[in-house]
Amino acid sequence: MKYDINNLPLATSIANIDRFAVSLSLLCVVHCLLTPILLVAMPSLTSTVLGGEKLHLLLVFLILPTSLFSLTLGCKRHSRWIFWIAGLVGLALLITGVFVEPLGLDHHWETRLTLIGSAFVASAHILNFIECRKRAEHGC
Repeated sequence: MKYDINNLPLATSIANIDRFAVSLSLLCVVHCLLTPILLVAMPSLTSTVLGGEKLHLLLVFLILPTSLFSLTLGCKRHSRWIFWIAGLVGLALLITGVFVEPLGLDHHWETRLTLIGSAFVASAHILNFIECRKRAEHGC
């Protein structure tokens, strides 16, 4: 079965993927903000996934394909490529945040890059979701 970019089931799929991607981006934010507090409160967490970089890498690994897929399909539908570019900027910041230590930057840069990147990615998906919803309502 071939899917048309302008059909309703695909619009619903894009919306669901956008919601998932926003949730992942917000999870990055929560991870960045709460992990230091949890590690101070419970130092034994440093030996778990929460204390290491593995969770950050896993989140980026999930966000990258989800965002590229959803934003690309959405932009093909509504032709607002600025959302795709904003998402790409956010993804680049998230990926850079994973590699701050090899780049010789301190941990504060990881947090800054992740928070700003997550904001870009989440905003791009929210705008993509809104624009796709408008198109679906108008039969475009």
